[in-house]
Amino acid sequence: MTHNKKILSAVSYGAASAVFSILVFFYAEFAKTQQVLPTFSASVAPTAEFNISASEYPQTGAQSCALIDAQSGQLLFSKNENERLPMASTTKIMTAIIAIENKSLDDDVLIPKEAQNVEGSSIYLVAGEVLSLRELLYGLMLESGNDAAIAIAIHTAGSVEKFCDMMNEKAKTLGLCNTNFENPHGLSSENHYTTAHELAKIAAYAMKNEDFRKIVATEKYIIDERENCRERYFFNHNRLLRSLDICDGMKTGYTLASGRCLVTSCTVENGRFVAVTLNDRDDWSDHKEMLLFATSNFESVKIAAGGEIFFSYQTAASPKQTVSVTNTEDIYITRKKGEDAALNLSVEIGATSSLVGDTAGYLSVNDKENCFLFPLTVSGVRSADGGCV
Repeated sequence: MTHNKKILSAVSYGAASAVFSILVFFYAEFAKTQQVLPTFSASVAPTAEFNISASEYPQTGAQSCALIDAQSGQLLFSKNENERLPMASTTKIMTAIIAIENKSLDDDVLIPKEAQNVEGSSIYLVAGEVLSLRELLYGLMLESGNDAAIAIAIHTAGSVEKFCDMMNEKAKTLGLCNTNFENPHGLSSENHYTTAHELAKIAAYAMKNEDFRKIVATEKYIIDERENCRERYFFNHNRLLRSLDICDGMKTGYTLASGRCLVTSCTVENGRFVAVTLNDRDDWSDHKEMLLFATSNFESVKIAAGGEIFFSYQTAASPKQTVSVTNTEDIYITRKKGEDAALNLSVEIGATSSLVGDTAGYLSVNDKENCFLFPLTVSGVRSADGGCV
């Protein structure tokens, strides 16, 4: 049996007080629950239909493309978005975020011999030089240094192979099933691929990190000469940083096999959007059109901050347990600008497992046309006597 409690028949988006009243209702209702709830299963992929005519959507000659709301994950425009394709140096988005999450940017990195004379774009590293990880990341993302990618990988994981394992593990945790990394730089390899949609998800994830955002938004970075490190000037290859005010970064890429690849992002008052094109000869124009389309037509609506939805219920099985449930991440939905339809919120709980981190159910957010589902997870379990399980 599935519990589906109507929480609020109409919630004005952006009203924080309404969210807190929902939380009180959650707790009061579920504290009364005296039964074991069966497994709940549902797709959590955001689905939405927007009242936009076909002629208003962007035009692109890309082989594949995707435009998403980076905060909600909503796919707003796409073409062959699930086709597996090479992604060239846009690979380095994942390389950068793995390094940032696992090492200190102030680390000194002794450049290994493997990072010298790497094929393709380079920041001309020499074995035995010492650069900080921060400096290497600027060289990676601004100048697209393949040698920087190798040095970063070896410093972070001990070897390129182990670093690629970390990249692929991160792809799995992001729920990606059509992405595989065989190197940290993006040079052509048979089993090195992604899709436009999944690359957009990687980029949206990376943009949650403040250090990553700062790096990709930088137009020029200088390394001063010092002992064991020569002077270097890095210039961002992202033209939209200079020609489109709302653009705040991301990454270019090109190989003969992949064609021109590009990931860009923009941030405005009511949203952050990410555009991806793979194999697109006119990528700069296409991205400008896509980002302007997104900011002109859509906005992100924050439903709740991570951990803001919190309630508990008691199981009937012996020994009885009190299970606490919450949302682990911020919850956003995407709405067409000018839409003012009320939002209906409900919660569906159906967990047989009481392990911390397991999905316990979903928060459902509905407007007059769309339904969005967001996972709620077990955050704590206590026995009837109050002890932790």
